[in-house]
Amino acid sequence: MDPASYLPLTRGQFRLLKISPAPLLADPIIRLETFSFEDAPLYVALSYTWGDNAETFGPVLCLPGGQRVFVRKNLYTALLRCQTDLRMNNISWVWVDALCINQHDPVDKATQIPLMDQIFDKADHVIVWLGVGTILEEKALERMSSLAKAIQSLIQMKSQVTWFQALSMLPNIFPTPDELDFWHAFMEIIAKPWFNRTWVVQEACTHTSMTLILGDSTSISFQDLSDVTWKPSRDAQKSLSKRLALRYNYDLEQIQRARPRKLISLVQKHFADLLSAFSDLANLRALKDSSSAIFTHYMYRAFRGRECTLEEDRLYAMIGVMKPTLKAGITVDLLRSVRDTYLIAARHWWLNDPELSFLHWIHSDHVDKISRLWLPSWCLDFSFMENYPIVFSGIDSDSSYGAGLGKQRQFQTQSPRKTVSMITQARPPLPLKLRDIPFWRGRSVEFGHKGSLRVSAIFADTVSNVVAPTTFPYVSWRGFLEDKPNKSDVRDALRWLDECENLSKHTLGDEGLSDAFWRTMVINKRNLAKQSSHSTDVFFEDERRPSYLGVREAFRTDIGRIRQLRDDRHAYFEDLGTTLEYVFFATTGGRIGRASGSIQAGDEVVIFHGAKTPFLLRRVRGTSDLYKLVAELYVHGLMQGEVFEPESKAYMKEYIII
Repeated sequence: MDPASYLPLTRGQFRLLKISPAPLLADPIIRLETFSFEDAPLYVALSYTWGDNAETFGPVLCLPGGQRVFVRKNLYTALLRCQTDLRMNNISWVWVDALCINQHDPVDKATQIPLMDQIFDKADHVIVWLGVGTILEEKALERMSSLAKAIQSLIQMKSQVTWFQALSMLPNIFPTPDELDFWHAFMEIIAKPWFNRTWVVQEACTHTSMTLILGDSTSISFQDLSDVTWKPSRDAQKSLSKRLALRYNYDLEQIQRARPRKLISLVQKHFADLLSAFSDLANLRALKDSSSAIFTHYMYRAFRGRECTLEEDRLYAMIGVMKPTLKAGITVDLLRSVRDTYLIAARHWWLNDPELSFLHWIHSDHVDKISRLWLPSWCLDFSFMENYPIVFSGIDSDSSYGAGLGKQRQFQTQSPRKTVSMITQARPPLPLKLRDIPFWRGRSVEFGHKGSLRVSAIFADTVSNVVAPTTFPYVSWRGFLEDKPNKSDVRDALRWLDECENLSKHTLGDEGLSDAFWRTMVINKRNLAKQSSHSTDVFFEDERRPSYLGVREAFRTDIGRIRQLRDDRHAYFEDLGTTLEYVFFATTGGRIGRASGSIQAGDEVVIFHGAKTPFLLRRVRGTSDLYKLVAELYVHGLMQGEVFEPESKAYMKEYIII
């Protein structure tokens, strides 16, 4: 739209688009008006994808004054479809970002982007335009909608029936894995660009009433689609994925000849990613108005790996979802470099998150190694793109999506007798759309270790030596939690612990290394480094420091206690098998700990002001006051910082982290 058509806005104002009735198949007639949130009429917010930058502009819209406005084809078809929905709901106003924000004015964008969460929140409902679908796709979505409504009706009739029980009572409604035509169409639907766009996170978690529209007449609520997609059992998903892989193998045999295992892996990965995305969005929506620190975790998970056209979109979209206390003071300034805004936002989140849950995602199991290379050690690179080949419409073997598929690596599972071939990309390529953007092409230079963070922390301890790098053996501790533990695994584990104790010259007071290991890593599993520590967690003294004589006696006498803990906090009892990523270490204070990644003697164990989980800092060589953040830790006896007085300044130290 001509920039001259936009009138300046005052604080708190935004624009709405009115679509006037137009003859059938004629271009809709629109006009823009300015409102405040207090006097705005009923309106709907439109969520859609802009389309490729290289896409030719679609038909024109005619304003009452005769001005011709060029819009992209996807928006044009969305506005045509919106007319029907607006008439049905007796609403004539709609908010569309491409037209209601002056895209040519950085100042207008800087004032309107922070208001997007309010704009979507105060809308009557949100319309999601998925695009024009095929007949099979529309039928598949309609069937999913019918399934969700049938289950909800059954649950209302029988109040004690759960979602899964209702599903089992409707065996003829839920599509079976053998109905490949249906599932092929459904997978095409969930592979549409809308599901992987950055701004979708903000739009989906802001409003509780979202309607997804496909084609001329098919629609389903976001909640219904989420329910019928990610609530079926994992076994059903696996069975479905295998059958889909066979179907895709048949369709793509000229491109992916003799690669059925890879196709199975790819389909399973995409399906699992979508289920995880729906779950994260649902959790974001539920936690947005609460004070839970877990909200920050789901926010990072929801944004990582999503696509965006402009490099700053992911950052500003994430700021829009933040709680008011976390985004206050972060201004949208499109004239400022993305890197500077990123560092400002990261510092702000670090210093203002009361639980410092931001730390949980830095240099921990949740962050892949590749994404750590271009930022200061205290910054999480949520901009990193995780890409996998698109298998729904064919794979271009010459594109970057197809590159690296043949690369495999061997890794050992927790059973020393099994070696599994894992399909992986040693370095996932940047998406084709972003490869030529200077920000991405040169980010290894632009995101060099610049921008330090000055923060106070309690100096707790120092690593004295690494006592047990987990290269051998690969033992599963799952048997310790089962009714019939695997005696072979237990014997191997005890033998390994004895070897570690004999090899280590460092003793832990009157206790041996195996005793400390058992209490730290097995009895006290809830405090593992891979689990974050939140204010809602309550740890009792007898659980944190059990007084057992040794590993063997603890195993014989307290298996019932372990089962009780498992029942109480089952979510924290994951497989405790060792991996190549973990090392065990001893400290000068006589403690034992566990960390992921590299750890060296001399590294400092600290507890940041406001945090409950210890972290590891390493002094930069040749400096006296510069450190890098290395890892999140579990240190026996230091979780929650219970050995220090919170107000004590004796152990406080100021660190400059780069």
